[in-house]
Amino acid sequence: MSSTKIRTVFTFFMLGVFLTQTGCVSSGGTRVSQSRSPAGGQKAAHAAKPVLQTDLVRKTRAKAPKQAQLEFASGVKAMEQGNTAMARQVFTRLTKQHPKLSGPYVNLGIMALNAGELDQALKLLTKAAELNPRNAITQNYLGIVYRKQGKFDQAIAAYRKAIQIAPNYPDAYLNLGILHDLYLQKTREAIEFYRKYQSLLPEEDKQVAVWIADLQQRNNGQGTQSKEVTQ
Repeated sequence: MSSTKIRTVFTFFMLGVFLTQTGCVSSGGTRVSQSRSPAGGQKAAHAAKPVLQTDLVRKTRAKAPKQAQLEFASGVKAMEQGNTAMARQVFTRLTKQHPKLSGPYVNLGIMALNAGELDQALKLLTKAAELNPRNAITQNYLGIVYRKQGKFDQAIAAYRKAIQIAPNYPDAYLNLGILHDLYLQKTREAIEFYRKYQSLLPEEDKQVAVWIADLQQRNNGQGTQSKEVTQ
């Protein structure tokens, strides 16, 4: 998917999330650092940028004041332009003016995640999930935060909750595949999740196809790429 298309989808998704008014995931895991192998690095980066699907939020839209919608749109535009300071200011103000709306919390959580502020991202995304428990994308981002924190059980729970909410949401399957492949070293499960992800796409993800082929080779004792996860 091109960067232009991703940005466009991002805009429509965020406007949809903003209009949703009304989850937490539990259990623990082991803290493990990100793989230092080239393949592992690519997969971790791939997981950190899930495709945003507008159809997951259309049915849960609620009315919001027109001025608030316009202000929210300006915050999304600031995010797209890389002006995170302005975006943070807009969304923070909206959380105070309209505390029942989840969208500003989602966007603040995404920016905190991108900045490496994992504790803050978790706090914001958890709040967004409380306000709108039926948003699969929020759960997917929560899973990414948990994965980055090394809380793999909680990451799995969040991804599975996203799938429970939206069974055809591909990115949750992708992230489950990456988690089982790169961090849990469970090759068979990883292949299954990657294949399910591929089956939900309009066209094949060529990078993931390479990962599947590599895992199949490793399953047969022929793999050459190291994906060692170091503590």
